[in-house]
Amino acid sequence: MSISLTVETDITASQNLRKKIKNVQQIAQKAGRKAFQEIELPMVADLQFTPGAVKKPIDWQTEKQRKAFFATDGFGNGIPTVRNNAMVDAWSVEYKTSGQGWQIVVNNPVDYTRFVVGSLAKRVDRARRFQQRMHKATGWPLATETVQFWLGEAVEIFREQVLIDFGATDIQVTRQARTARRRN
Repeated sequence: MSISLTVETDITASQNLRKKIKNVQQIAQKAGRKAFQEIELPMVADLQFTPGAVKKPIDWQTEKQRKAFFATDGFGNGIPTVRNNAMVDAWSVEYKTSGQGWQIVVNNPVDYTRFVVGSLAKRVDRARRFQQRMHKATGWPLATETVQFWLGEAVEIFREQVLIDFGATDIQVTRQARTARRRN
């Protein structure tokens, strides 16, 4: 499960400002890296939040799910299932450069992540459809809300840094896209 923020720059500025600009790509990527460095640790810390013990009685999604859990010895994890922090520890946030822009890629490769914290779809209603009621009741937050918040912060930090580097106020972030990989 991964999501990325891609920011491409398109600088439209006065002739005077254009003379100052020698390498827009380097400046944009430097500002992107600064944004990434400021949000990486707090984003990962927020994604690694672990609520208290499961709330009982367990609010099963369906009777079929309850039966499957017991028939498969806790989906192969034993009963009672003991948290091992595999999902919590698997979050990664990565910075990549691309063309005239940069990307922040958020990933968690653990296959059951979407059932605990929802998917990383940018629309909350789509992300929430995967999160199981029992995990919501226990207090697991939707990961997409955390990711969207920190990616928004990254865009603001980027914008501020570009303004500082250029000493200008007429620069716009022209495209920002948040994408989540689709799961079958």
